[in-house]
Formats: sequence, structure tokens, C-alpha cells
Amino acid sequence: MDDLQSKISAIFSSPESMAQIRNLAQSLAGGGNDQSDASPVQQQSSEPPMSMDPRIMQVMTRAMGEFSKPSEAAALLGALKPYLKPDRINKVDKALNIAKLAKIAKTIIPEFGGDNRV
Repeated sequence: MDDLQSKISAIFSSPESMAQIRNLAQSLAGGGNDQSDASPVQQQSSEPPMSMDPRIMQVMTRAMGEFSKPSEAAALLGALKPYLKPDRINKVDKALNIAKLAKIAKTIIPEFGGDNRV
């Protein structure tokens, strides 16, 4: 748990990461301010410092928890990888990454008004 907290604090202390999170939150909220052409340094210097919405921080924390939570299926596939051909190992890795993204989406989407059909 301390490792997760240190990663989250590292993300929130980095100006580049905060700019990316801010842009992501604005795009999810449907904000019309498109500042993707400006660098994070320019964005930060031209805008007053923003504090992160506590709800978004909670959602991001739960999403990171879902991403790092091990599953039995992932453990089984990881155990089978040494016996697979290299091209199948790549496919298994991609499938595991897609499954992790789906778990994150299942956590995040309902919080922003989407349905649970992920």
C-alpha cells in the first residue's frame, strides 16, 4: 500500500503529470478548452494553480488499486507463459493489459455518468 501511495504522490507532485491529468479530466468532463498544443510548462505558467477535485482523486486512487490488484486468471496465465511460443507470450501480455484496462474502465466510467456495461 505504501508503494501505491508513493506512486500517487509522485504523479501529483510532477507538473507534467498534473497537466496530463488535468487535460484528461477536462476531456472526460467535456470541457471545451483544448490546450493540448501547449506544453505542460506553458500551461502551468499561464494558469493559476489548480487544486485537484477530491472526487477525481478518489476515482484515480481506486483505479490505481484496480490496476495493481492481482487476479487468479493473470497468475495462471503468468505461470503458463514459460511453456508458450514467443508470439503467444506477446498475445498473452496484450490480453492481460487489455483486461487491466477493462478493470480500470469498469471503475472509472460509472463515476462519470456512464453505465456499467464494460
